[in-house]
Amino acid sequence: MRRRYDRLLGDVAELVAILAGRVAALEAEVERLRAEREAPGSGRRSDG
Repeated sequence: MRRRYDRLLGDVAELVAILAGRVAALEAEVERLRAEREAPGSGRRSDG
């Protein structure tokens, strides 16, 4: 039974690491899009 839980904990840890990587990538994309939107000459105004 212990091995089963150890394996499940390992699986959860792997999924958490994958999810954290995806969240970091999305945060970077949001920052890039915000900077693009607020850049001078972008043709868009910031609603702030």
